[in-house]
Amino acid sequence: MAFSLLLFAGMLVPIGLTLFLGEWVFGSMGWGILHGTEVSVAGALVLVVVALGIDAGVVVGSLVVGTVVGVLVAVVLALNLTNRGWTWLGDQVAGNVAAENRPLVVGVVVLAVVFGALGLVLGLASRSVANVIRGLVIGVLLGAGVGAVTAIALSVQVAAAIGLSVGLLAWTVAVAFGAFRSGIDTEALKARFMPSATIDTTKESIEWIRERAPMGRR
Repeated sequence: MAFSLLLFAGMLVPIGLTLFLGEWVFGSMGWGILHGTEVSVAGALVLVVVALGIDAGVVVGSLVVGTVVGVLVAVVLALNLTNRGWTWLGDQVAGNVAAENRPLVVGVVVLAVVFGALGLVLGLASRSVANVIRGLVIGVLLGAGVGAVTAIALSVQVAAAIGLSVGLLAWTVAVAFGAFRSGIDTEALKARFMPSATIDTTKESIEWIRERAPMGRR
């Protein structure tokens, strides 16, 4: 029971802290759940990369990339630059749509078409009908979501939360991509984790015992 209580406390503190920070800093516990999940995934990936013996520069460089991307996204959204851009484009091509809905409609439609086309191209590259349909659907949904977020005039608080989310995601992707490019030295990994000295000593011990106490056919 004592161990269970300590385990419960060890889980309660980080979970409660992420929820509290999400509510306190960004105005919603949902941000705490999202950011806590992203930090956990990124941390797990970094530990795996370190355990595989990949250059630490990959982790540091990826962290810099994620930080830059997150800051840029937060600044752009906080200044409502994307909202102003969609508003201007809507005024040029969608004058028949109500002014209050124009940025949202244009942003969703344009990015749904763009992302859908990209998903379609990726699906065609795989030469699979299922992947073509899957890429098209995922692309349209993803584009519509991004278009909706970028079309809304966001508060500084929400813009910062989105920037942090995107930055953590960019860090995770950059770490994975960097590790993939660096490759894994299997020989070095084998030398690092395989207890060669223990195995050799055990074999020598077995031979030593056999010489002094024969145990039949080898």
